[in-house]
Amino acid sequence: MSTARYEFAGPEWRAFMHAIIRTRLSQLEDHGKSVDWSFCEVFTDAPEHLRTDGDAAAWHCVVEKGELTFGSTILEEPTFRVTADYAAIYPLAKYDTKGEPGRGAELGQMSQDLMAKGQLAVVGDPTALDARLGSFHDAIAAVTA
Repeated sequence: MSTARYEFAGPEWRAFMHAIIRTRLSQLEDHGKSVDWSFCEVFTDAPEHLRTDGDAAAWHCVVEKGELTFGSTILEEPTFRVTADYAAIYPLAKYDTKGEPGRGAELGQMSQDLMAKGQLAVVGDPTALDARLGSFHDAIAAVTA
């Protein structure tokens, strides 16, 4: 059985991310109504056909009182934002940790290396996101082309 693959940061990839978040929110007893938060990813210097906001491919989600809003623009003041150079972050986007601690540590080191080079920046408080949703990384990495 083959798994669909989507171009990193493309419209189908963003739709897949939206579906994961929507599905996980719906599985919460309170449908996420107990925690309001927002998240944004910005991939600078993206290929022209993927750009959604200036020279960047971006997506964001906002959860307020359990209602999910999803878009393809840069949020000015999200709870948490990741900004990275598209080409630099691409290998990390495809890196599936397979739930293995060692691979998770490798992914963390790869992120630290990009931050040291100024190719990745994080702003805000990731702990303020609704932790009950878990990590989306491996699910999205598995379908990233």
